[in-house]
Amino acid sequence: MRIVRLVVITLALLLPLGSILPLGHKADEKVTADSALAELKAGNDHHVAHRYQHPHENAERQRQLVAEQNPHAQILSCSDSRVPPEIIFDQGLGDLFVVRVAGNVATDTEL
Repeated sequence: MRIVRLVVITLALLLPLGSILPLGHKADEKVTADSALAELKAGNDHHVAHRYQHPHENAERQRQLVAEQNPHAQILSCSDSRVPPEIIFDQGLGDLFVVRVAGNVATDTEL
């Protein structure tokens, strides 16, 4: 659980200061950073309890993403394949913008 907690802490630092987009909403609808973080924490609870909802993982979602994408959170994550943010936060296609780096070292380019 230590790795998951570190990702959540990192996420809290990377969320935009303004409004961000919630899951399943249009680009013109907005939600607060606190609401998005609460959603990710709930998704992490699903992961911990092994009760995944697997949102946005179907052909319809793929078609929606062809025209545009509006991820509701940005995550800086380790490139370690054992810690995929989409799984530990129970998120689907287009829900997260993930930058993965080796050794938890991010340069200005990644940030």
